[in-house]
Amino acid sequence: MEHEAAGVVHLRAYGELNDHLPPAWRGREREIVPPLRSSVKDTLESVGIPHVEVALLLLNGEPVDWRPLLRAGDRVAAYPQAAGFDFSGVSRVWDPPPRPPRFVLDVHLGRLAAYLRLLGFDTLYQPVDPKDPALVHAAVEEERVLLTCDRRLLMHGALRWGRWVRNRQPREQTAEILDRYGLRDLARPFTRCLACNGLLVPADPARVKRDAPPGALRAHGVEEFSRCPDCG
Repeated sequence: MEHEAAGVVHLRAYGELNDHLPPAWRGREREIVPPLRSSVKDTLESVGIPHVEVALLLLNGEPVDWRPLLRAGDRVAAYPQAAGFDFSGVSRVWDPPPRPPRFVLDVHLGRLAAYLRLLGFDTLYQPVDPKDPALVHAAVEEERVLLTCDRRLLMHGALRWGRWVRNRQPREQTAEILDRYGLRDLARPFTRCLACNGLLVPADPARVKRDAPPGALRAHGVEEFSRCPDCG
């Protein structure tokens, strides 16, 4: 029954995981007293760190998964995911998303969704309440990375991948996601529909020129055209 003993646990978060902590906690080890029979996952999320942002988890210096129950005196160290680092040979919690990743975004990130589609990334936008189970369902069933402004949503136990978007301006959000997931070399601009996320196909120039307002195409010097076969 030793795992049931409540007591002080030493917790240290590294890198951008500190964004989830109060300023006084950042960059240092903190002593906390978790509830009785708390797992590592329960303890981290009780202080605001979503499990989906953790790439490497050490308990008393050894890699562990999310299940161990904590004992008094335990030391927990959590390291963030980072583009270019492969933790798969060491970590027992890190499961990298497919390359390139596919995304699902909550209602607060519509402009970010448009920018990601503009760059060619498969991006599902769900204009529903962040508490709507459709977001988690899409992330799990379609193997998508959930991007959200609601960090509590990222603590859903079924989620494998997700990120709490730090920036509040759409262009800065886009740069954040490109850098976090190492996507700058994978961008394929103007290959997806901004309205529905469908893949674009070549359009008949003669038809486009016939339907366009007079002078519109000449003003922009456009010679190649695309259309969305899904929404027109």
